[in-house]
Amino acid sequence: MKRIADDNVLYLLQYLTANLIGRGYVWHCRTGLPERKIDRWPAIVGRINDKYRTPRGDPVFELSRDQRSRRKAGGRLNAALIWWRGFFWILSTAGRDDVGMFEGEHLEKWPRARLVVPAGRNFTYEIKAKPDGTATVGLTKDCFTAKVLHFQDLAKRAPADAVIATYAAEDRLIPAYAGCLAQKRRLVQSIIRTARSAGRTDITRAMLTITSTRPVVGAQPGN
Repeated sequence: MKRIADDNVLYLLQYLTANLIGRGYVWHCRTGLPERKIDRWPAIVGRINDKYRTPRGDPVFELSRDQRSRRKAGGRLNAALIWWRGFFWILSTAGRDDVGMFEGEHLEKWPRARLVVPAGRNFTYEIKAKPDGTATVGLTKDCFTAKVLHFQDLAKRAPADAVIATYAAEDRLIPAYAGCLAQKRRLVQSIIRTARSAGRTDITRAMLTITSTRPVVGAQPGN
C-alpha cells in the first residue's frame, strides 16, 4: 500500500503515472472514504490492505519487486492500493486473479487508462496512459473548460492586478506534465485573446508566467 500523506495531489499523480500506469497497472477503481469516519480512515484502509492476500498469505499490495515479477511470469495479476486524502484507488495489471480481489467481477469491466483524481474545488485531474507506455496528467475536459470560462470573464471585467493574482493563486498545474503544460498555454492564450477583444491593453503575456519543471512521464523498468 502506498499512502500519499502530502496533500499536494501531484505527488500522487507522479507516483501513479511513473510507477504504476507506465508499468501496466491500467485497470482501476476509486473509492471514497466517508467523511464522518475520518478518524477511522487508517483502520478502514488497513483492513482493505489486509483483506487481499496471495495463496501464500502475503498482502498483494505489499509484494516485493521479485514477488511481483514471479507473479507476472506465472500469468497472475499484480495490484496496488494508493491512498490520498479521502480516496483510495486499486490499480491492477492484466492476469489471473488468485487473491479473490474482484470477487467474481471481470477485470475488463473496470475503467482503463484514464484515472480521475478529484483534487479539491475546481481541480479534477485525469491521468491518461498511451499505447507506447507513457502517461501524462491534465485537468479533465469539463474542469478545464470551466476554468477557461472563469478566466475569460475576469479578463473582460476585473482589474489587471486581480486577474494576475487569481492566475498566480490558482496555477496548480505544476509540475508541468505534457497535458498540464498544454493546458497552461491554452489558458494564457485565452486570457490574452479575451482581453484584446475587450479592448484592454493592461494585461500582457509577460504577466502570466508558465512554470515548466517536468517532462512527460514515461514507463519505468520493472513490473
